[in-house]
Amino acid sequence: MDSGPTLPIGPIPDENPERTVLWLRQFLRMLAHELAGPLTPLTGHIQLLATTGRGNLTSLQTRSVESLNSVSARLLRFYEAVLEVVRLERGAVGTTWSEEDPVDLLGRTAALFEDDARQMGISLHIEPPTKTFRIVTDPRLVCSLTGHLVRNAIGFTPSGGTVQLKATQPEDGWFQLVVEDQGPGVQDNELDTIFNPFVKLSRPDYDVEGPGLGLTAAALIAHTLGGTIHAERTNPGLRVITTLPIVPPEDVVAHEKDQKSEYATSKPDGRKDRTEDQP
Repeated sequence: MDSGPTLPIGPIPDENPERTVLWLRQFLRMLAHELAGPLTPLTGHIQLLATTGRGNLTSLQTRSVESLNSVSARLLRFYEAVLEVVRLERGAVGTTWSEEDPVDLLGRTAALFEDDARQMGISLHIEPPTKTFRIVTDPRLVCSLTGHLVRNAIGFTPSGGTVQLKATQPEDGWFQLVVEDQGPGVQDNELDTIFNPFVKLSRPDYDVEGPGLGLTAAALIAHTLGGTIHAERTNPGLRVITTLPIVPPEDVVAHEKDQKSEYATSKPDGRKDRTEDQP
């Protein structure tokens, strides 16, 4: 049965890192396109069967449906991660600027992961800055960025360890969000590659569940907000530092206005073009 159009994608490139990243980005766009159609009805029907058909199923069928429900939920999370990266790369994620307290944003993000961290025996600690300051940013994107970093840090920190979060203002016009784990760390030659999609590190003890797109999404969000991101080795662990402007740069605001203008462009029949909703 025909599953719909397939986007063309070239052969897997050689060992050239830049070509590999470009190929992976093309692959992500194709993957988001192909998953969009069948995934929603698939997960919907499984959830419907799990909730309404429970009384009519045998114990074996019930266990099978529960397993399918778990797998489909994981697949849906994978699709959402792919779609987020694709939209960020296309610049199809709008921004809403407001004045915020960066420590409050860290606290709101940490609260989302407190239960998971506690179950794994990990503490989340927010270190207050030596001097309070305010920022103008998109709180949704900052919390999303920090959430990707916290999830990654929890995944690599052993039970009994601590994930540190802090906000600092190292220089005028910029602030930094820092997330530090107590995991096994990353080799020096891999520090610049961990933000690429689907990166597999050389250490055999790296076995964290997930599609390997969290750090990629974090880097793309940092770029969207006009900032940068990099990682440093600690002893033990990894420190990821995101540097963002205190107020949005003019070019970022101008790009956002262009995106809104493009969004509002009407088609000949009067309908608005919503192509940003497509992978």
